[in-house]
Amino acid sequence: MMNISENTFLRGALVVAILAAMSVALILTREKYQIEKNLTEQLRKVTVTKDSLQIENRELHDKNFECETILGRYQMTADYLREVNPKAAQQFENYLYTQTE
Repeated sequence: MMNISENTFLRGALVVAILAAMSVALILTREKYQIEKNLTEQLRKVTVTKDSLQIENRELHDKNFECETILGRYQMTADYLREVNPKAAQQFENYLYTQTE
């Protein structure tokens, strides 16, 4: 049979164990919240970066299309010039390849 001091000691130990378990649970909950907050912020940054890269990609695609169109016009003009005035076409190509570097 237990005496009062043993019973009191066991109750005290039980209270301490419960408080320790609650403290650990609180600490783990706090850490989990902080990790979730950090991950959410990182995901937001990745999403913003992805969106800005998609916009930049579209802008570069549009600019490339514009440059390809202009290049095509120059090529068609050079082909036409070769047919109607080969000497001028030769001068154009010489200038293009030697004077515009």
